[in-house]
Amino acid sequence: MANAQVAGYRYCVKTRKQGRDGELVYWKCTEMDCPGTVNTTDNLVTRFPKDHNHPPSHADIKAKPFLSHLSEKARTCLDPLPTLYYPCKSSLYRQRNSELPRQPLTRQDIDLQGEWRETSTGQNFVLSEDGDTILTYDAHVTSFNDYVTEQWVDREPERWNHFSTVGPRTTNHLEGWHHKLNNQLNKDHSNLFLIIQKLQNTQAATEIRLIQYAAGGKRKTCKLKYRNIDNTLTQLKERLQQGQINIHQYTDAVSHLLKLG
Repeated sequence: MANAQVAGYRYCVKTRKQGRDGELVYWKCTEMDCPGTVNTTDNLVTRFPKDHNHPPSHADIKAKPFLSHLSEKARTCLDPLPTLYYPCKSSLYRQRNSELPRQPLTRQDIDLQGEWRETSTGQNFVLSEDGDTILTYDAHVTSFNDYVTEQWVDREPERWNHFSTVGPRTTNHLEGWHHKLNNQLNKDHSNLFLIIQKLQNTQAATEIRLIQYAAGGKRKTCKLKYRNIDNTLTQLKERLQQGQINIHQYTDAVSHLLKLG
């Protein structure tokens, strides 16, 4: 078998070899950035060497055969695609929601306990103590708020000039993250526990990525198109500072480069 499902997790083959007691297979979690693994001997689970950084999802495992069946049906059936999908859509949502705690109807009904208050490593994830509290403040949050206010809000407007900035000059990457999160939630006003689950998974993946970077792992680079734009901007700034072009020539070149005109 090329894939395995164990206790709500999906695995793909990492390595396999013939052992004294049968075929030994080492599996790894199919989720990107998850270190979870499992070992089997002749299709029987023998070890769980590494833990996962995300909760199990029995609903996703049950959805996989449905998607394979739907894909096969789409290749052989001439009916419109929505007519193939919608009959099973409601049952998929019911299955997923059955694994989540009941959705609170009011803020006072919110009661987060156990795994919903912790990260995958057991650290505090949700700090508020009651459903009526939207934000919880402590010394660290107050200190961070003071930094943002003093560094970016109360400073003179010149501090916002990005002429000398090297690297990101906008928050477009954050918009991309928000877009990805919205697509994962799939609708407005999603189940509170589903939102928490997605944020926990994101934090776990981010922590692993930071560990990889600290160990010398390769960072994801931006597209060649934007690297070329950055290089050209740097060259234009150097020419302006060296007096090779004037401010009007510089702004015209930048406007043409960024297609502002």
